[in-house]
Amino acid sequence: MTEKTSTKLLNKGIFVCFVGIDGSGKTTQAQKLTETLNKSGIKCCYVWTRFEPKLTKPFVAIARRLFLHGKDIYSNYTDYIETKRNLSKSRLLSMAYERLLLLDYFFEIFFKIKIPLMQKRVVICDRYIYDTMVDLVVDLGYSKQRLDKIKKNLSLLPKPDLLFLLDLPEEIAYHRKGDVPSLDYLTQRRGVYLDMAEKYGMLVLDGSKGLTDLQAEIENKVLQ
Repeated sequence: MTEKTSTKLLNKGIFVCFVGIDGSGKTTQAQKLTETLNKSGIKCCYVWTRFEPKLTKPFVAIARRLFLHGKDIYSNYTDYIETKRNLSKSRLLSMAYERLLLLDYFFEIFFKIKIPLMQKRVVICDRYIYDTMVDLVVDLGYSKQRLDKIKKNLSLLPKPDLLFLLDLPEEIAYHRKGDVPSLDYLTQRRGVYLDMAEKYGMLVLDGSKGLTDLQAEIENKVLQ
């Protein structure tokens, strides 16, 4: 890393995101990049922002008890998804869920990402709002038009300077991860990521490459 590049990164908050299906290598590459930048003297932080309900946790728990009737994503993925999509047919329920989810997520992003960026830090993010949008498409059957409406709310969130989509065949990802509900779970999500890639300016990288080669490709794009 050149002195000129280091100075530029030190004087500006840079926001780099990694998204993709489970098992694509997001966490490994995000943590490697964070380690490399810190060793180069650049103040850098790694954050994991997979959505987990906090403010909305009580509402989510009640909804699962009332509407999912004990169905579990791991025991029968197909049955679980069908039940969830049936719920989304109620516009009132799906809108309420969406608004609560986004409100909860905004608070999390403010503290984990917005504040460090205001402090001129480099933030490396493992998962972001795009992953949550993919979940909405798959779990609730959201259309592209519905996503466009959600996109308007994204102006309130920090926009990544670099947005990497780590893509690889779902069969490989499935064998990498032991906690994925099913192969269909990955197949459905991978298709949505690829559909979103151009629209949201994602840099699509081949996640099946060797770790070292992929790491070097990512570092080169960050330095550019």
